[in-house]
Amino acid sequence: MAEIFSITLRSKHESMLKFDYAGQALPGASSILLVRKRDGGSWNFNCRSDGGGRFTIKGRGWEVFFKTCKTDDIVTLSIETGHDFYTISVH
Repeated sequence: MAEIFSITLRSKHESMLKFDYAGQALPGASSILLVRKRDGGSWNFNCRSDGGGRFTIKGRGWEVFFKTCKTDDIVTLSIETGHDFYTISVH
């Protein structure tokens, strides 16, 4: 698995999450990411490239996922090598 980000959730992330990523695992424009949680559940996150390696995740899928978490949870998004889906874990 290739890690895309690991972020500590704050209440400001409820409606959107902005992060930096310099790799090739994310599309360069707006797209829908199929994201699976390790312990069950899946979401479709709206992901948009803001340019310069900056990305935004938002939309209904993100908001539903966020409600399953707590503030200060560490959320890690990775891509499964050789697959077209992403995995999210919460610690």
